[in-house]
Amino acid sequence: MINFFRQFLKNPIQTGSLIPSSESFVKEIVKHIDFSKNKVIVEFGPGTGAVTSQILNSLNNRNTYFGIELNSELVFELNQKFPGKNFYNDTATTIDKYLRMHEEIKADVIISSIPLSLLNETEQREILECVVNNLSPNGEFVMYMYIISKIIKSGQRVEDLLDEYFPTTSRTKLIWNNFPPAYIYHCKKVI
Repeated sequence: MINFFRQFLKNPIQTGSLIPSSESFVKEIVKHIDFSKNKVIVEFGPGTGAVTSQILNSLNNRNTYFGIELNSELVFELNQKFPGKNFYNDTATTIDKYLRMHEEIKADVIISSIPLSLLNETEQREILECVVNNLSPNGEFVMYMYIISKIIKSGQRVEDLLDEYFPTTSRTKLIWNNFPPAYIYHCKKVI
């Protein structure tokens, strides 16, 4: 298994956290997604697979799933850990290429573990535009941000951008049973 701490030290902005998300936090991330209604599920930044495990446990035989991960070592590890599932070593903004590869037009749900609050505004906008452009008309975007993001300017900007790009955005209360504590955002393309 790849050492999560080593991956964080190599590239903290890509990895986002020193340790994987807690199991109860991960369950909270996917809790409100209706996997029977939503066919195409895409995961941005699956990392070591903490959120991936819960997504895969929730899928049914009609779902299409794939993950896009920037770190090639983690992609190798994900393919070992979840044989038969599809993980691609690429940037989130290439999602349309992989949707076509899977003979899909749009994603119904995009779940993101990308640390958006650590990116500059241009990168944040590029990812959010990509999300909106590749979601189905009733599509949903689910992401989370750690508590520290609330005090840094780029993290505060993410909240403003979510409101700008999505007509409906909700945020959970701070979830303490994770390190670091975090908020989960659920955004919808329609009101």
